[in-house]
Amino acid sequence: AESTTTQTTATVTATTSTSTTRGLTPGCMENSSWTYHLDWSAKGESFFDDFEFDTRDFNHGSVQYLAKEQAFKDQVINTSKSSAIMRIGPWAYWHHRKSVKIVSTRAWKYFLVIMKFSHVPHGCGVWPAFWSLGPYTPWPNSGEFDVLEFVNSEGS
Repeated sequence: AESTTTQTTATVTATTSTSTTRGLTPGCMENSSWTYHLDWSAKGESFFDDFEFDTRDFNHGSVQYLAKEQAFKDQVINTSKSSAIMRIGPWAYWHHRKSVKIVSTRAWKYFLVIMKFSHVPHGCGVWPAFWSLGPYTPWPNSGEFDVLEFVNSEGS
């Protein structure tokens, strides 16, 4: 059987004028004197530091989401000085693939995000996505704003 490894290499930078950890601060986006500044950057060896690894599967799909330590051990994630990699993992059990779902521990009311991907996987069984969730209420009730999302071989 043929084996294929696909990977996503990502750098995420958030710039904002109002930021908190796990909360929102007051502000007005329409303020013409508002300026952005670098508030947070996730890249390289520290990329995963401000993310939680969510092992729950609300969609009951063919996936086994891994905790951070297990994801490193199974080489589903890896870091270097200049990049962070998330790749399709090996088979887990009964047609389930090992994967990761990461959730930022940070929140903003208004933000500008800059992402650089050197590769985004596509093909049968993959679902790379980057999205923002609404505040205070768990998904799906808070809604979501899809920035990047591919399912199998379909574009976003």
